[in-house]
Amino acid sequence: DKEGARIMRYRYRTEDELKDSGVEWLGKIPKDWEVGKFKYSSLLYTGNSIKDNEKDNYTDSENSYPYISTKDINIDYNTINYDNGMYTKVDDKTFKIANKDSILICIEGGSAGRKISYLNQNVSFVNKLCCIQSNKIDSKYQYYYCNSDSFKKEFSLNMSGLIGGVSVSALNNFRLVNPSLFEQEKIANFLDEKTSQFDLIISKKEKLIERLEEAKKSLISEVVTGKVKVVKTDDGYELVKRSSEEMKASGVEWLGEIPNDWDVSKIKYECDINARIGWKALKADEYVEEGYIFLATPNIKGKDIDYKNVNYITKERYDESPEIKLKVDDVLLTKDGSTLGTVNVVRKLEREATVNSSIAVVRPFENLNGIYLNYFIKSNYMQSIIGMFKDGMGVPHLFQSDIKLFNVLLPKIKEQTIISEYLDINIDLIENMKSKAILQIEKLKEAKQSLISEAVTGKIEILD
Repeated sequence: DKEGARIMRYRYRTEDELKDSGVEWLGKIPKDWEVGKFKYSSLLYTGNSIKDNEKDNYTDSENSYPYISTKDINIDYNTINYDNGMYTKVDDKTFKIANKDSILICIEGGSAGRKISYLNQNVSFVNKLCCIQSNKIDSKYQYYYCNSDSFKKEFSLNMSGLIGGVSVSALNNFRLVNPSLFEQEKIANFLDEKTSQFDLIISKKEKLIERLEEAKKSLISEVVTGKVKVVKTDDGYELVKRSSEEMKASGVEWLGEIPNDWDVSKIKYECDINARIGWKALKADEYVEEGYIFLATPNIKGKDIDYKNVNYITKERYDESPEIKLKVDDVLLTKDGSTLGTVNVVRKLEREATVNSSIAVVRPFENLNGIYLNYFIKSNYMQSIIGMFKDGMGVPHLFQSDIKLFNVLLPKIKEQTIISEYLDINIDLIENMKSKAILQIEKLKEAKQSLISEAVTGKIEILD
């Protein structure tokens, strides 16, 4: 209808409007389009790296170009952080310049072919980045082509070397679909509009996830520190704010006030804490196909412990550390590295299991509920304490002696159970909302990627 015709911005071309491109990963293209190579329409060159011991000499922003490295390109939105504190002088001929409206693409390392950005100002740049300066083709169209599935496929086919990458000489010979300049500009304008719409929605979903995560942390902290009381009702549970008369000073600065009938204790008085003492010469080549589950940090990161994607060890290796043979209600706490503070609780054991040397096993005594302790360690209070260990060391590490000295709040065991049940229900609701938002983001990214690929290879025609 007329309204539909007005809204429709593109259409899929019919088979009789297309021809075989002659390139497997390009598929069919419009009959009046051609396939060329990058070198015929663009100038490609890499940048220059600054030595680590000379970086202090490149922090003056006056009369300078921003100096861009791979870490300055946002892989999700392909935007650039121009204000990163590194600059090279305009008159310093040591450094190559990428001009405004050029393309920067990472060609080496883990981000090769994935970090691609369009420049809105002149910059100097590191040697792991390649500048693509379009000469006979619309630069924004070429930018979108570099983000298409066809380009990424050709990039992956040309990856080589120990750290992975594509040479400039190989990149020069990459295929490039060439519609008319008018068609290129139409496609670029269309994709500018559509991708910005996708990015706006994706950004809102990401902010929603951030807010949900903050809400989760706040809820856990409010409940496990007693600022609100969980009351069990006939309809479920409700939260009731405690009055000042119901509270007392905890004696712990960061905890503030706690309920009158709660106690403050140390984990060493309420739990056994054990960890694998080194690797006991255990090597990866000792892992077996079937045996005893050997959990690592990635296995305890999620909502539930992952017992599927694990390594297995022999009975001899399992039996040599009986103190860390897992039991239901054990709390598992990562004590090494960047993931220090990750925590989970053993709610069920599908088979006998133990942990590697990065995980401490905190086994509560009878007056402490493991699920409650798991949530208490997840609270803002405990994560702030653990964060001090992260910030204060080169390689973060929690010793068992550190964990023993952590404070723990002790409501009566019945109240701990009610708190645990309430948080299980409501944290699940929040996590489900997060999962839906994450799935929506994945679908939006797929739709955006598909639209870019179809537009730059002519599968769709832009109508206005």
